[in-house]
Order: sequence, then structure tokens, then C-alpha cells
Amino acid sequence: MNIQKGWIEKRQFDRIEAAVKVTYYAISRDELVHLLNRKEYLETQADQLPDLATKSSVIHAVTQDLSIGGMSLLGDQVFDVNTALIIHLHLPETPTPLTLIAEVLRVQPNSKSTGGVHKAGIKILAINRVDVISLEKYLLAEKLRNNKKK
Repeated sequence: MNIQKGWIEKRQFDRIEAAVKVTYYAISRDELVHLLNRKEYLETQADQLPDLATKSSVIHAVTQDLSIGGMSLLGDQVFDVNTALIIHLHLPETPTPLTLIAEVLRVQPNSKSTGGVHKAGIKILAINRVDVISLEKYLLAEKLRNNKKK
């Protein structure tokens, strides 16, 4: 980890380096507001909510880093700032993907420094309680594994 002079870390959660397969699709602001206002979302997976997946095509990407609060995504498609996403996170050794609602906060266009892929900073807005537990277990295991490598 590079510590820059005068740099203040703004992230609430530590991120770990992790390459995890992701599928995602964009949703409208109206759908986002509707989902975030549903109290039962905490008990219902987003992919069980009606008609969300039919409104946008599924896109594939991979995480560069990951935390309980967000991730960096790398993909072939252009990311647009402020776009709301439904993300399916395909954790290794987890039989079903974790589903979360997120928003694109920052984008970096493809360049030689990013290997020709597009990069986006993603903030997780909502995640099912069961999926939070699975994600926390994965992050802890990866953090321990990464510390053993050092």
C-alpha cells in the first residue's frame, strides 16, 4: 500500500485486492429509489424482484479490489458516473452469486495504464443480510490469505 504525503483515506471499509467475476446491469433512478425504499429488500434478493433484469442487458466485468462498502470494476464497456447497477458477485466456492445494488461514483477511461480496459469506482448501496455475511467471510479469508503471502 502506497502512503502518499497529505493523503487522507476516505473509504469507510478496507479494500482487499481481489479478482472476482461480476455480472451487472443498469437500472433507472426510479427503480433505484423504489428498491432502496423497500424495507423488505434486506430480506429479499434483488434478482427476486420483478422485471429488473428484462430492462437492461447483462454485462460481464471483474473486480480489481473489493470491500463491504464498494469495489473497483474493470470491464470492456464504458461506465457512466451516477449509473445505478444491480451487481451479481460470483465469489469462488459460493454456489449462487451475491446480489447487491450499487452506484458508479468514479470512472477512468481505458488507457495503456489500465491495460486497455475501463475502470469504475463502485459504491454498494444495499445488500441482502445473508449476502453481507457471505461477503464478510470471503473478505476476511482473502485478507488472511494475502497477509500470509507477505
